[in-house]
Amino acid sequence: MDSSNELFLNLEEYKKCAQKVKVLIELEKPLAYFSVSPERFYQGNASQLRSLYYPKPKAFPLYLSAPLKCSYRKTSNHFYDEYLDNLLYGICDNSFELLCPFGNKGSHGWRVRAPLVCQLELLQTLMCTPFRPNENWLILAINYRDTVYLCLENPDEQPWTEDRMRRSAMETMLKHQVYKAFNETQAEGSPEECSEFNYILNCRLNDLSVIYSAPINGAVFESSEAPSHSKILELMFLECKLGEKLRRMDGGLFTELYSPEEALKWWTEGQLKGAKNFMLALADPYGRVQSLEPISCEKLCRDSKDNWSADFCQQFLSQFLGQVREHMKNVNDPSTIYEFNYVAQKRCIYWNKGSGQRLSFIPDWYRLILEGNE
Repeated sequence: MDSSNELFLNLEEYKKCAQKVKVLIELEKPLAYFSVSPERFYQGNASQLRSLYYPKPKAFPLYLSAPLKCSYRKTSNHFYDEYLDNLLYGICDNSFELLCPFGNKGSHGWRVRAPLVCQLELLQTLMCTPFRPNENWLILAINYRDTVYLCLENPDEQPWTEDRMRRSAMETMLKHQVYKAFNETQAEGSPEECSEFNYILNCRLNDLSVIYSAPINGAVFESSEAPSHSKILELMFLECKLGEKLRRMDGGLFTELYSPEEALKWWTEGQLKGAKNFMLALADPYGRVQSLEPISCEKLCRDSKDNWSADFCQQFLSQFLGQVREHMKNVNDPSTIYEFNYVAQKRCIYWNKGSGQRLSFIPDWYRLILEGNE
């Protein structure tokens, strides 16, 4: 069989036959951090860090339906064309914490202190896959210096609809009203949809270690002064999520806090960021929010127990990553790309060893640093 059509994993068969294995996501203290500007440029600092600011009672209702006027808008679920660039910059800027000598005989230079490197969105996508029957994905993988680098690629995803763009704009307006910058100039600026503050985290899935970047905001920090470097790595965060109130046929309102799909997305995010709680904002059809209410990841999981299994999400994540690492253990070449393609309609993951037509997403400057030539 041609490797381009080779089956890697049949999800339905796996769900039927997989033995239950308890997998815990254990997070270490954040290793480092970086920011991404509204124009999507890497910044090796905490310029995009935002603290949580709970509006005073007289500030409600919050209005989220105002037109979003920012130069850069998000149009899909992920910034696919960036690959791992921002994370790789962050790794090199924090080499003491994230790199170690490459120990192979006759070799020199450096390698990452983990067998797997990726972004939070990829881990979250994998955790949600068993219970999201309609979403395709494509993952690219390179084994370089004993580390498998993984990133999401666009699986022919269609641009967002107007409704999805509107919801993203409302989410941005909400963040602008409940997150505050430490810099006064930034605090008085207009809403920005594409800026980020990221932690670089290391988690263990039983005996498997993964280093990844995680966009995060809503630092619980009382001082108006920007925290020091060491304090930034010790912050607690409380992020705000947008729920919706839906209109009934008779014109009245009823509250739907969140769908099972939203609960799954938020719960997996909490697991991967080490967050136990979120703040939930409910917006009516006109974009008005009357209050912010705390909600725990435990409740998200409990309310959705008939729709998805937390244990199975974690088990599938660990199984897939371990299987990919084993599959690529004899390949150590930054130019050899493996593709793992999930076809939702068939509930199957296929693998393909790249033909060489796709360019490596491990950039030359990164290779020069790790190989000790810069």
